Amino acid sequence: RLNLPRLIDVARLIRRELPETRFVIPTTPFTDPIAKQFTRDIDWIETRLDAFDDVARTSDLAITVSGTATLHLAKHGTPML
Repeated sequence: RLNLPRLIDVARLIRRELPETRFVIPTTPFTDPIAKQFTRDIDWIETRLDAFDDVARTSDLAITVSGTATLHLAKHGTPML
């Protein structure tokens, strides 16, 4: 919950330079309502429930915080910020 607003701020900075960029937040049953709350008015951010591996595999870049997510992204060879 504390990291998501910061990650959205980074996404906004990227959109300033690359306005066509879209973002996907893979969620769990616990994090899905939280992510939807933070992104409800942002049409260029999509949430996907239980889709981490699919999102990691198909993404050009991931904005993430350190932890288990970085290991999963590295497994898929997804570049990270």
